[in-house]
Amino acid sequence: MLGNIVLLSSFLSFNAADSVCSIKATPSAESFQDSTWQIGAVIFGNPGDLGPCWSRSDTTGFYWTPFTGITSGGFTGPYSGVGGSGKYLYTSPNGFSPLSTSLISPRYFIAPLDTPAIEFYTHILEYNAGDFVSMVVAADTGSGWFPMQTITTSTQIIKNSPWDRRVIYLNPYRADTMQFKFTVTRALNAYLKVGLDEFSVRDTTCPSIASPFTYSGTGLTRFFSLANPKPNYGYQWFFGDGGSSTSNTPTHNYSAPGSYTVTLVTTSECGRIDSTQGTLQICAPSQPSISYSFSGNTVNFLAQGSGITNVYWSFGDGGSSTAQNPIHTYANTGAFIVQLSATNSCGESTTAYDTVRLCSPLSPQFTAQILSTNAQGMTVQFDAAVSMGSIQSYQWNYGDNSTGTGQSPQKTYLIPGLNFVVTLNTLDSCGQAESISKPLTQVTLPDQTISSAYLYPNPAQQRIFLHTPGTQRLLEGKIFHANGTQVDLLPPGTSRWDIQHLPAGIYYVVLTYPDQLITLPLVIERL
Repeated sequence: MLGNIVLLSSFLSFNAADSVCSIKATPSAESFQDSTWQIGAVIFGNPGDLGPCWSRSDTTGFYWTPFTGITSGGFTGPYSGVGGSGKYLYTSPNGFSPLSTSLISPRYFIAPLDTPAIEFYTHILEYNAGDFVSMVVAADTGSGWFPMQTITTSTQIIKNSPWDRRVIYLNPYRADTMQFKFTVTRALNAYLKVGLDEFSVRDTTCPSIASPFTYSGTGLTRFFSLANPKPNYGYQWFFGDGGSSTSNTPTHNYSAPGSYTVTLVTTSECGRIDSTQGTLQICAPSQPSISYSFSGNTVNFLAQGSGITNVYWSFGDGGSSTAQNPIHTYANTGAFIVQLSATNSCGESTTAYDTVRLCSPLSPQFTAQILSTNAQGMTVQFDAAVSMGSIQSYQWNYGDNSTGTGQSPQKTYLIPGLNFVVTLNTLDSCGQAESISKPLTQVTLPDQTISSAYLYPNPAQQRIFLHTPGTQRLLEGKIFHANGTQVDLLPPGTSRWDIQHLPAGIYYVVLTYPDQLITLPLVIERL
């Protein structure tokens, strides 16, 4: 006791200029009841008097003042003090300026307290939503004011609602002496009355701390979070492998699988330290991959990867399996998205995907038909419709350094001839590629028939024959070279002509009948 008295006296000399407002010993309580707390004779215009060593920032527009009983107005302000009677303080608005008002306590000597705290009660009732902005509780340890807590909510809904008990633990801010300030801020034009009662500085007992935590994640990574984090609490994590963190929501990467004990150490605002522990089983990720081979529509699947204990296959056609290496037969060809879900020994699932494409055999083929041969060139109609397979792409090389696409393209050769080697490249939906190359001399040339008349053979070498169904009578026939020059005249009334004297090349035959003119292509070859 003597040591405390001597220490206290040394602090008394700090405020020697004010013999009345010496530093107050603790524990200390102020209920605002004695005669020094004087209620003003008129509520508006007479702020009354505060007790010794308490001060306020304003005494005219918006100020703290003692009162008892029901405050004026039916929508804001207390009905009575905390205990139902007696004096209390409230902020009296005697105008719309200023918007903030402060109440300052004496300075207290808190060094003797083990777990110091201030306790007080508030009554905050808004007339309109948003009238109340905040109550900031600040402290000064000798180096200036700093906020300890900002109050923005309350439980009061009517004037006689119970007051809210507030406790602020001082250990995070403590010094030998502390002074406290309560600053209320209202909205513009707000007519607000906030009550304060039963203030004390005392020793308190720190309650026990329960700090449950949760975690998530797979493989070697875990994400931690507090179930109910509290302001002004300190948290430190120890992950069981030498790693630690002070974040409320840390992420930790373990270097190896194993069992780890995670410890969460919590320090409350009153200085109590408690811990919570949990055991984690960390497993290596499964990292699955899909391998397969097939014969026809039957596919042999293989689940590959490390750390796999259980698997589930979805074959993309409604079928599934839990076998590690299943065999599945598809009813149809097509593209199927296969899903492999693999779990490790911790029950963590990882999924891999692949696309299986099943197609019928690919066999490209094409035909060609000479549509016209004249001075502008030789126009050929190509057709790959006779190809087999699920072909998605047709790429043509016409043998003259030009290319084309599509199933049935047309090509005009500037120089007529049958020595062009044409290549068709095909690609199906399974990624299979096949090609075929043929010179025009080997390509079937479907007969160009008009009224069912045609020449044969075509291509020809020695002679040609004309087939004319029905009773039509040939009046005249002429053979023209591809350049437009007439090279032969066919006598009427015949269907066979000798062409040995004509060189190899592309020609066209013009046949004159009584009611129509027919033009037929002719290819002459020389071996």
